[in-house]
Amino acid sequence: DDWKRGMRFALIKGFPIILGWDPGPRNFSVHFMQMVPSKEGKVLWIVFDELNFVGQFKPDYQVVPEIMRRMDHWNKHLGGTAVFVHVCPDEAFNVMRGDGSYDALRIHQLSNNRIRLKPCPKPKDSVTGRVQLLRNMFGGDTLFVSSVGCPKTVEMLRLLASENEDGPGKFDINRSLKPKRSHYLHSFDSLSYPLFYFVVNPSVFNIRVEKSNAEEKVFWA
Repeated sequence: DDWKRGMRFALIKGFPIILGWDPGPRNFSVHFMQMVPSKEGKVLWIVFDELNFVGQFKPDYQVVPEIMRRMDHWNKHLGGTAVFVHVCPDEAFNVMRGDGSYDALRIHQLSNNRIRLKPCPKPKDSVTGRVQLLRNMFGGDTLFVSSVGCPKTVEMLRLLASENEDGPGKFDINRSLKPKRSHYLHSFDSLSYPLFYFVVNPSVFNIRVEKSNAEEKVFWA
């Protein structure tokens, strides 16, 4: 628990910073994370920062500059070498906003073409699939969330509840994996979209590491 030590997880040079997005205008939520291989051969996900405006009305023209400032902060932390990958739900590309635009296009424009979102598919039962994915990753010690950098995410993980069952003796596995509607769902979404995206797109997940003269070079397919 990094809270006990009063510190965040260390970022690792050479690996992209992945941002998970759940756009607003209300309940905007963004997570910052890295996906890195371990010496044991596992792929670890480190969630180290969040921007959480759940329960607030904060328009995108205010949120996007804050996200870019946070990107600049972590880029400076890594010596100006950071590469950013942005993942959001596919509805940001195909569901029209009230102003006739789309969230993905709007964010791209507000960031002066700096932020290019990648669409995470949302097939039927996507939510239950992402819940199961998080459970498996926590159980397999491949997902870690900083309690210092992501206090609202920790709160969400502790308090997110499943839908009520139909009655005594009527257990439904699908309903047990489906979160009850609450404001915590927005934080759950921005946390789980990148994880689901890289599972659905295994070719993007392909990491090759080469070592030369004690220098580690990382290549993403």
